[in-house]
Amino acid sequence: MQVEPQSIILPQIVGEYKFVREIGKGAYGVVGQYMKDNDSVAIKFEILMINNSLLQEKINLMKMNQAFEKQRNDDKNIYDLNHEERRFTKIVNGKQVKFDDGKSYQCLIMEFFEQSLQTYYDQNKSDDNFKKIAREIISSLKQIHNK
Repeated sequence: MQVEPQSIILPQIVGEYKFVREIGKGAYGVVGQYMKDNDSVAIKFEILMINNSLLQEKINLMKMNQAFEKQRNDDKNIYDLNHEERRFTKIVNGKQVKFDDGKSYQCLIMEFFEQSLQTYYDQNKSDDNFKKIAREIISSLKQIHNK
C-alpha cells in the first residue's frame, strides 16, 4: 500500500527560526528551509507518527555525531582534523512543535545543504564520484549499525 504525501502548511516560525521555503515532502513528513540570523537549517517534520521513524533517525544521528566528535578528539594529535569530513548531516536540535491546527509534530533540525545528493551527483557524474558517494553511504551505514 502506497501512502500519499500529506498536505500541511509549515509554521512560519519554529523557535528562533523563520520559514524560507518548503524543500520537499514524502509520505511521512515534510522538510522546510528555515533561517536564524544568517544560518540556514533544514527542519524535518514527521506527519504520521506511525513508527516514530523521525525519533529513531534523531537517535541514530545523535549517536553518529557523538562518535564522530569522540573520534576527532581521540585522533587530534595524529593528523590535521581540518581535512576530516563528516559523512552525515549534523543534528542541530530535535523537539516537538505545535502547529496552527493544534496538532503537535515531531521535528528534527539539521544543517542545511544547498543541493540534494541527486543534484550533486547529476552535476558531478563520473565513476570515481559515484564510487566515492557509495563508499561514504556504506561507511555511514556501518557507523549506524555499530553504535
